This record gives sequence, structure tokens and C-alpha cells, in this order.
Amino acid sequence: MLALLRPHLLANHFPALHGLRVLAILTIVQLHVTVGFRHWGIMPDQAFYDRSTTIWFGMDLFFLLSGFLIGAMLLRDGVSAAGAGRFWARRSFRIIPLYYVVLTFMTLAPGTSPGQRADVWHEFLYLTNYFPLRRDPVMIWAWSLCVEEHFYLAVPLLLAALSRVRDPSARLGALGALWASGVALRLGAVLLGGAWTFDRLFVEVYPRTHLRYDILVAGVILAELQHRHKDRVAALLARPWVNALSWAVPLACLGVLLWPPGFVPMPVRWALLWGGVTAVMYVPLVLQLVSRPSWVARALGHRAWLWIATFGYGIYLVHIPVANAVVYVIGGIAVQLALHGVALPLKLVWALAVAVTLGLSLAIAYVLHLAVEKPMLALRDRLVPGRG
Repeated sequence: MLALLRPHLLANHFPALHGLRVLAILTIVQLHVTVGFRHWGIMPDQAFYDRSTTIWFGMDLFFLLSGFLIGAMLLRDGVSAAGAGRFWARRSFRIIPLYYVVLTFMTLAPGTSPGQRADVWHEFLYLTNYFPLRRDPVMIWAWSLCVEEHFYLAVPLLLAALSRVRDPSARLGALGALWASGVALRLGAVLLGGAWTFDRLFVEVYPRTHLRYDILVAGVILAELQHRHKDRVAALLARPWVNALSWAVPLACLGVLLWPPGFVPMPVRWALLWGGVTAVMYVPLVLQLVSRPSWVARALGHRAWLWIATFGYGIYLVHIPVANAVVYVIGGIAVQLALHGVALPLKLVWALAVAVTLGLSLAIAYVLHLAVEKPMLALRDRLVPGRG
């Protein structure tokens, strides 16, 4: 009986990254809870809203970790164009069934409109991020899953092509140029796109795969460094000034993200932050965590984070409807209490909503893992076995 309740834990090659993944989950959940409070008009204050929504870069961390972990797996197993189909098959068993289950449930839910149901075909085809987001998709937050799915289709072919380049420095140079091309393409789209509002940027730039692939490529660069240059990177990080710089750069980038320079025009600023500054922040941080022992790596590598990270995909799929329900109930109770003379601190109400959203999302994700993910992974291992 206990075996049935035991999850299929993620691989634990890089323990500290599970803690990073949990931090990314927390940043995303808190942001969407904040948006929910604003929707109901009960935010503590504008400054609190601004500070909460400034912490948006957890999604870029998810993208970079995907690029790194998928790239590391492919490099470790050996990449070839012929093996791409096998990679796609195994990856499909992991990501598609749970997404389809949640999307189908959301499509059939009472609150879904006939127009949303008529348009849901593009969501099943992983095209949400290219369909006009103003049409209100059933799962608008699945745009990021579409970006990752498109990345999964391309990355084995990319690494197979790069494997033909014998010079390790040339491989890194090619990946660096590919990352830079993503930043340049996004910047060009912004500069040539006419007048921009943030809402238009969010719809036409932020979710589009061809304008967001750079952060995923930054993860592949990390995988290449870890796979082919591990000893050299460790030796460099052992130098005190390099070690200090590898911590200082992420902290400096974090400052830029939290307090973006106002003198840079709004659309250009976001074009540089998304996948540009975030990559410069995360790359040295992840190199530190996977290359050198430290108290930070030990704290992030605690086994509890592995268990939570195992359900991270399910948490992401369900957290927004859960957050909407939690904010509606808890916010509504706070409003009713205030009308009867009992004024609760709204920041405390917000923190409670974040905690309840995380707890409920984790519980639902665990059930979905046992009911959908675990059986599909077992079927995958029977039909498309791993390479040892």
C-alpha cells in the first residue's frame, strides 16, 4: 500500500537545483496571488503590489533550469539526430498526459465559456503562446509550457549538430552566439514594433518562443560547461576573486531586476531584462551550486526540496485556479470581517492566501502525480526504456 503512495521522485544529479525550483514556484505563486487580490480590489497598498509583481523572474529560472537539465541529460546519454525520436517519446510521456488531463478538466469546468471551448484546440496543440492571448485561453498560463515544448522539439537536433564541432571552444561560441541572437531578435522586435504598452509587450513579445528562446539556450550553455569543462570551471571558481565575482554578478543583476533603470525606455528595458539580465544572473549562480560545495548549496539541496520539486509541474498547472478560489474565499472573509468592525492586516491575509494556495496546489499535484504522472512514467519505462 505504501508503495502505491510513494512518488516517482525526480533524478537527484544536482540536489541544489531542487531548492532553486521551489524558490521559483514560490515567486510565481505569490505573484499570481497578488494579481488575484488586485482583481478583487483588496490589495494592502500600491507599493506592496508593485514590489510583489516586481518579482516576476521565477519563470525565467524555470526556463534556464529546463535548458540545463535537459541539455545535461542529452549530453550525458549521447546526442544524435537518430536518437531525437526516442527523446521526444520519453519526454512526451512525462509532460503531455498531465497537461491534457488538467486542460480537459478546465475546459469542461462550469466557468469556461463556449468561446473558450471553441478555441481550445490551439491549447491542445501547444500553440497558446501564438494564439491571441486577448481571446482569453482556458489556461493562459500554459504559454510557458508551449515555449518549453517547442524547445524540446529543437534541442536534441541542436546538440546533435553541435556534436559535429570538434573544438569545445567553438561549441561554446556557437551557443553563446545563439543566446545573443535571441536577445537581439527580441530587441529588434521591440525597436521596430511601433508604440508599445506593457500589455502589448506581454501579449506579443513575452510569451513567443522565437522571442524567448535565449534563456533556454543559456541553460544549454550551462549544460555544455558542466559536461565538457567541469574541472576547468571548478578550478576557476576556486580562485577567490572569481568566486567572489560569481556571487557579486547575480546580486548586481538582482538589484537591476528589482529596481530597473528608469532612464531606459520601457519596451527596451523589458527586452533586455527578459532572458538577458536574467541569464547573466542565473548562469553564474547555477555554476556555483553545481560546481562547488557551500552552505547555500547544502541548504538548497535538502531532500525536502526534492519531494516538493517532484510535484512542481503539477503545482504550476493547477496553482492559478487554486489561487483564484483561495483569494475569493479568504479575501471575501477578510472583507466581511472588516464590515463588522474586525479589520485584519491585509498583508497577513495575503500571506495566508499564499500559504493556502501553495498547500492546496501541492496536495492536488500529489494526487495527480499518483493518478497520472506515475503510471505514465512506468508505461514510458516499459515502452521506451532509458539508457541504464
